[in-house]
Amino acid sequence: MGPAFNPWTKLAGALLGWGATMLSAKRMADVGYRLFSGSMMLLTVYGGYLCTLRAYRYVQRKKELQLAAQNQNMDPEVVKD
Repeated sequence: MGPAFNPWTKLAGALLGWGATMLSAKRMADVGYRLFSGSMMLLTVYGGYLCTLRAYRYVQRKKELQLAAQNQNMDPEVVKD
């Protein structure tokens, strides 16, 4: 009896441009490594984006607070205790 039919190996072979339907262990490991490495790169880029966005918002908020403090010092009637 031959190996059991696995539609995923045929699909993977078609998507990745491989002529053979059976994937060797080395090729599967290579694909897994590339997928894992690619996902880690995307997560790193996304993390950098989030970090940059947070820093930008921090700087903007700091500027707004400084401007509000300056306006408050100029107009004493705004704050009455």
